[in-house]
Amino acid sequence: MVAPAVPELTEEVLHESLDARTESLSSLRELGPPDLVHLVKQGIRNQGKQIGIYHHVTGVDASSSASLAAYINTLTYREHGPNATNKIVEGVYCCYNAFSRLDMRIHVSIPGTVESYCVDERGDKRKATDELWLETYLCSVLRAYSYADDGSGETIRKIMGVRRFNPVTNTETEHRFLHSAEQLFFRGYQLGSDSVVQVPTNVSNHLTVGLLKYLETTGRYASGINLFEKLRSQSVEVSSLLAKVQFMGNEEVAGVRTLHHALTEIPMDYVMLDTQAEFLLHKAKTAPTRELKEERLRMALKCADRATIAAPSEFGTWARLAQVYVAMEDWENALTILNSCPMFSYQDKDTPIMPEPREVQLPTLAETRLDEIDSEPEGRFSDQVDPNLLGLRAASYKGTFKQAYNILTEMTAKIGWDQLLKIRSTVFVMEDEYRTEKHEASRRNPSIDGLRGTPVPTANGDDESEDDEHDETVIKMGENDSATDALRVNGGAGVEVGELERPSSAIDPGDTENGESNDDHLSKLNTKRLCERWLDSLFMVLYEDLKVYTIWRTQMAQYRAQQLQYKKSAEEWAILGSLAERLQHLDEAVEAYRACLSLRFSPKALAGILRVYKHDKNTRDMVQSVIRLVAWQYRWYSEFSPELLHTIRSLIEDEGAVKVRSIVQATSLPQTVLDLTHHYAALCATFRSSGTDAERNPEFCLLMASASASATAAPVDAASMPPAIVCIGMAGSGKTTFMRRINAYLHSKQTAPYVINLDPAVLSVPFESNIDIRDSVNYEEVMKQYNLGPNGGILTSLNLFATKVDQIVNLLEKRAVPDPEAPDRKPIENILVDTPGQIEVFVWSASGTILLESLASSFPTVIAYIIDTPRTSSTSTFMSNMLYACSILYKTKLPMILVFNKTDVKDASFAKEWMTDFEAFQEALRRDEDADLMGGGEGASGHGGSGYMGSLLNSMSLMLEEFYSHLSVVGVSSKVGTGIDEFFEAVEEKKKEFIDDYLPELQRRRQEREEARKKSRDKELDKMMQGMSVGAVAPILRNADDDDDIDVASDVEDDDDDDDDDENDPEGLQSRYQAAMGEKDDSVMADASFAKYLYKRG
Repeated sequence: MVAPAVPELTEEVLHESLDARTESLSSLRELGPPDLVHLVKQGIRNQGKQIGIYHHVTGVDASSSASLAAYINTLTYREHGPNATNKIVEGVYCCYNAFSRLDMRIHVSIPGTVESYCVDERGDKRKATDELWLETYLCSVLRAYSYADDGSGETIRKIMGVRRFNPVTNTETEHRFLHSAEQLFFRGYQLGSDSVVQVPTNVSNHLTVGLLKYLETTGRYASGINLFEKLRSQSVEVSSLLAKVQFMGNEEVAGVRTLHHALTEIPMDYVMLDTQAEFLLHKAKTAPTRELKEERLRMALKCADRATIAAPSEFGTWARLAQVYVAMEDWENALTILNSCPMFSYQDKDTPIMPEPREVQLPTLAETRLDEIDSEPEGRFSDQVDPNLLGLRAASYKGTFKQAYNILTEMTAKIGWDQLLKIRSTVFVMEDEYRTEKHEASRRNPSIDGLRGTPVPTANGDDESEDDEHDETVIKMGENDSATDALRVNGGAGVEVGELERPSSAIDPGDTENGESNDDHLSKLNTKRLCERWLDSLFMVLYEDLKVYTIWRTQMAQYRAQQLQYKKSAEEWAILGSLAERLQHLDEAVEAYRACLSLRFSPKALAGILRVYKHDKNTRDMVQSVIRLVAWQYRWYSEFSPELLHTIRSLIEDEGAVKVRSIVQATSLPQTVLDLTHHYAALCATFRSSGTDAERNPEFCLLMASASASATAAPVDAASMPPAIVCIGMAGSGKTTFMRRINAYLHSKQTAPYVINLDPAVLSVPFESNIDIRDSVNYEEVMKQYNLGPNGGILTSLNLFATKVDQIVNLLEKRAVPDPEAPDRKPIENILVDTPGQIEVFVWSASGTILLESLASSFPTVIAYIIDTPRTSSTSTFMSNMLYACSILYKTKLPMILVFNKTDVKDASFAKEWMTDFEAFQEALRRDEDADLMGGGEGASGHGGSGYMGSLLNSMSLMLEEFYSHLSVVGVSSKVGTGIDEFFEAVEEKKKEFIDDYLPELQRRRQEREEARKKSRDKELDKMMQGMSVGAVAPILRNADDDDDIDVASDVEDDDDDDDDDENDPEGLQSRYQAAMGEKDDSVMADASFAKYLYKRG
């Protein structure tokens, strides 16, 4: 696997990046920044001039100073070469140790020595020990997962020039990682925790999050269970992590048992209670009946409620309780609990703060180049974006506020905005209610004020200032509303949002005029709660989102009604897609994301579509998205994304490794791009993920051992076998001449092919055949014995010859491998097959299918469709040939090469242009219409020729555009010999395509057919056992009418009714068979007689 390119950020002042990192050490609080690699370059000729360059990196093995020095050494190799102008003379690798709060550094002098030391927060040097290196290694692995991108590109954009590698690539490195985690597990709280956890514990910290993320990504649940089992013996609280891994590994019974035993020892452990509530909530959502769902939700409610008692200051427990109430559709309690959640400010990762570089070089490897992803602009907001879309605050929410907002949007999606506002006014004290009560209180009788006591004074007027601040917030929101009341798009009229109710802070004035007493009113307020400021703000933010969404959808409907195009910039479409996804409108989100991608590539939009595809289990579209996201990630120096790896692993578990690989390989993208995705799939195979195990995946077994034509033959490795080139073409296309040319070409290369002729009606062929159908079947005798015409004679001859397919395949397999008894004889390297000029007789007959499938079962088989180029120069004949080719590809399901023959008469460049450039074909179509080359007739629409024909050809060209992308096209001259080299290059490409894509599908279809045949044989056997004697041959044979497994072409136009006389005469039909076969009673023919089969079918 090729490594990502190396970005280079050039310093203004030498070593200023190292100084900036040293100064920032005292402010680091989390896992620390990515590793810094600083290099000093020196001119080869001007050695007095030195420049400093640097980049960041994650995932490099930091277990010792030698491994880090080796990384710097690999960078020096890139500077070698005849055109090199600089050389690296010095390098420093910095890796932060978050346990000891030290920066481990390796200083490499080239050539020279390697110095290993560490720097503390004050910038002083210390000695590096083995214990420090153990801590550093574990931190480096955790940072690789923490700074990894999720596919959307948001993390990649935060820090410029970061190379991201996979820190755990095999089971050996996994063992090292888990062993170090075991040693340092109970010090994990020192690393800190996510922003949703207030107090880090042994089971809630960055170390446990990283471990669970690794196990979920790779599916190595057994290793995780083994680790936490050992740690549980030291502390019972680890049982919560063990249960989570067991749940992820689909060991639910063991996970429940683990939690039960642990909670009997420590019943108030909030992490275990929360894990239990989460599990019950998940099972409730997938419950088959409503009664079972309600029962599980009641159990989850008890666990979640108890967790809040055990940890009242943790956000996670309260959020889980709110989610349970939402699932129970208890909206009032859900809002009450959400209002009680403790909120924490979000703390971002320790992002490195570096001086502005003098120069930035972001190179691109050729392996990552793809026109689609290269269309992404450099700047994030290079497109013009509506300020109202940029001002949506919910898009920037992180941590606890993001989770709380998600709960709020889930409630809105289920009950609607208006109903949510009603529940809000029922649960919380509205502002006007509070002011009314305050006003009434001020009008009370002063004579009883002394009985109420003295109010508690507020320091510095905090209450008043908060009230004023809230009023100002409301006023500002009103001002923003006036600015966003109408969004104008494409110069269109604004759309007023009349149906969306703004979250009002006042109750209905009629309720205050009903004559109720002040005491009654006060009692009502006492039953309500005060809404927290942050939750009140979330309601306003949700209103902003809903408002913009409603305006967008209203405008879309108006434009569609007027049949106008609704235009937005790509960045605006991406923001709208994210907005719709936030509001849980997935169909609208996909619509917006696709509109964005139609303008330019956007990883954010494609990652959003991928999330929806995962929700809908859309396998093929998921694979297409993953391929492009992997290429984009690699383009920006990231060969590792846990989210994408997890997606590929899930696909392999659901569909199987063979199918996923086949779908990847079937795309028309460059092979170098596909190999990047194959690298992820190879990781799954390395970790023995489910779906890649041959014992659990029959498709994988079929690929590893290709079945031969006969059921008892030994498995054949298709990759090592010679390709079989089956030449198909219409009469007069030059197919036989082409066969002679490629035969002569291979002889000139000292690689004599094995030639098979399947045309029984040809008088002579200009090449020597190793197997000739005419040697086995007498074509003229077939027509005579079966009373057939020429086409029926060819078809029946192929049917008779198909009975020898086992012998042919076995012979070819023996010739394809070295013969130990004849070591001087070279194995065959190519198989050439010539077919009849009547395409339909071979392609659409049962015998043709049997011959092709038998050949493809043991050899990479390629269809070469020969086209007469001079006769294809008009658009109508060209389209006819393309439809023929499409039908052949559909029927055979084998790789195809379009061979435009006779290029010495007419160059084939026009055909290649028509297949790749739709506009060129349209222009040629117009020329043919004007020149009256379509036969004239009705509906000419002002042009020569048929308007209907032109419209038909235009539609066909659009339909076949996808078909063209999967074909190899070569132009050859069988007479002169030009283009033959290109043809065999295309054969090699199609051979690889056959192995990677077509072979698994063939094996799957064959397996299904064999199972169907077995069922049919069992069915026939049951019929035979029900009252039929063994000697009743004729009745038994007639009962074979129910066997529909093999599709034999029995509707030959040349068949005569005279055959009816011999329908019940097996001896007469057998004698005809022997006459047609030249009186050869071959043992194979006697056992597998096609004539007997035809009699059974009769």
